[in-house]
Amino acid sequence: MTDATKTDWSFLRRFNASTVSQLRSRTAFDDWTAAAEFALAGRRLATELASPVTENAREWNTRLLALGGEPSATDWARFRPLRLEREEAWSDWLAHLLETSPAFCSSLLSSRVPPMPPGAAPVATREDTVEHRRADVVLRWNSGTRIHIEVKVGDEAFEKTFETSALLQSREAGDWHHVILLPPWSLAHWSECVEASRHPLARKVDAMTWRELALKIRQELWRAAAPLSWSAWAWAFTGAVEQRLLGCPRLASATLAPAADGLALSGLAALESLLEEGKRHE
Repeated sequence: MTDATKTDWSFLRRFNASTVSQLRSRTAFDDWTAAAEFALAGRRLATELASPVTENAREWNTRLLALGGEPSATDWARFRPLRLEREEAWSDWLAHLLETSPAFCSSLLSSRVPPMPPGAAPVATREDTVEHRRADVVLRWNSGTRIHIEVKVGDEAFEKTFETSALLQSREAGDWHHVILLPPWSLAHWSECVEASRHPLARKVDAMTWRELALKIRQELWRAAAPLSWSAWAWAFTGAVEQRLLGCPRLASATLAPAADGLALSGLAALESLLEEGKRHE
């Protein structure tokens, strides 16, 4: 399937059932019964989903009180320390969190890179230049383990990832592993890219979503075993990830209920699963 004919489902991240019924007053079509019924069903489902979201958020609010409470109750669109429009800024924060917490690093990557060096923190290098390519994040351990992470927040030019991976391996000996971190809605395009590629490393790069990363951060925060300084950075980072990259709604700070304009089904479902699964630490 080519890019020109590929179906784009990204609109679901912005879908809001509460606005569908308003279309009738803006169109020349006479019968919007089906759309109105669909909107009503969507609002009912969103209302049902809002209750467990609020219930779970209240638990998180108590658990993370020292950090500022449930991250979803903060508006991360105006968070200045993380330059939300720049992929480089997301990579900087990720490298810091991985380099300063062996526990989080192992939790996030151990299923992809067995066995992880026990108890040791990696050295993280940002924008590691190799010939004409730059690797977003490279983690190095004294044991020789190397993990290369390409960070994507919307850019779907995936092909260069394979070349960057090969160049790193050619330049430096070690037990190399390659990971690409991308939004969930980019997985389909990534799979197409891998299938179409003839590069020998195309099937050696493991895809990980920002949703997986946000979940691992929440699990670390729920454990409350990390230093407060690390937890504060992680708390802010996962709040920004969830709202900006996963489409999760902001909750009212007083009631922890989704606002009327935050009843997008996909966003509510994503937040509910993170709130629930985040309390389960493996």
